[in-house]
Amino acid sequence: MAARVLIAGGGTGGHLYPGLAVAEVLRQCGAEVLFVGTKNGVEAKIVPQHDFDIEFLWLSGFHRRKVLSNLLFPFKVVTSLAQSWNIISRFNPRAALGTGGYVCGPILRMASLRRIPIFLQEQNSYPGVTTRLLARSATRVFLNFQEAARHLPEAINWMHIGNPVRTEFKQIDRAAAVQKWELNSELQTLLVFGGSQGAISINNAIAEKLADLSKICNLIWSRGYQDQTEPEGWEGPGKLIARPYIDDMPSAYGAADLAICRSGAMTLSELQVSQVPALLIPYPYAAGDHQRYNAEVYASNGGAEVLLHKELNTAILYDKILTLLQDTQKLAAMKDALGTMPRQNAAELIADELIRTCNLEA
Repeated sequence: MAARVLIAGGGTGGHLYPGLAVAEVLRQCGAEVLFVGTKNGVEAKIVPQHDFDIEFLWLSGFHRRKVLSNLLFPFKVVTSLAQSWNIISRFNPRAALGTGGYVCGPILRMASLRRIPIFLQEQNSYPGVTTRLLARSATRVFLNFQEAARHLPEAINWMHIGNPVRTEFKQIDRAAAVQKWELNSELQTLLVFGGSQGAISINNAIAEKLADLSKICNLIWSRGYQDQTEPEGWEGPGKLIARPYIDDMPSAYGAADLAICRSGAMTLSELQVSQVPALLIPYPYAAGDHQRYNAEVYASNGGAEVLLHKELNTAILYDKILTLLQDTQKLAAMKDALGTMPRQNAAELIADELIRTCNLEA
């Protein structure tokens, strides 16, 4: 009988894509995979695109500043626990993996109560709430940053292996990517993104310099679903691609000479595997300021530069973009530095352990 693995995680791409990377390896090994998420998370759209089944829980995060929106929270938790019980009964998994986000809580708690081995994968240097709450019940916790172990309960079984990254990021052809996006092949390409929610401060700074950027580069710009304004001022000869969200990030990385982005852990792992130099602007309100720490690790290895959020303005950002794009030797050195940073085949290691556990439990 094929190994059956349940994977929970989502809300943002940073929580979803590690699970997808592991799921791809599991599928290649003949395992059956079921995702669990919410209808409002990015997983509702992205998971079916990768031909995996997904079930949904009626759940949303707790909003600290929106008291009225929390009135249904207790009912959602109870309902999601019942839904989790039913999902587990139907699918009958032999192992469950959580990659972060509030959706992991109910389904992994139920899996643990039913004596199904649960595993956690933590991307950040400061673990999320779900990881901290479930760590004691986990068979193993897979860490991207070894420093994350300091924030977890003592005596848990953890392993430092890095982040799982999808195979598409390792098989990028630049010429094909440039052609796919229909870019001006005579110009460099700037990739700007802030995740599914976007990054308003970065977007505003870029928007004010569109006319200048259009003369020196192509721009692939993922603006986030919250930014509905139409870009104005782009003149050319560079090509502008402005979208709320980029589904095909591997080809966007493949076409990019420089990225401007936040420094979430999955973003950094994808930059590393794709070997795209970056100007990192850490999100200043991340728990434990972990994005700044993440960014400093990559900068110290020579693969990125860091611009703190408090220092960000239109003039400084444009000057740094211009300086980096003009210094092709530095970009080449940053690219080489990313290629020499240590990494493991995290997706394969996690998949192997999940399959071995399934075989033991069968």
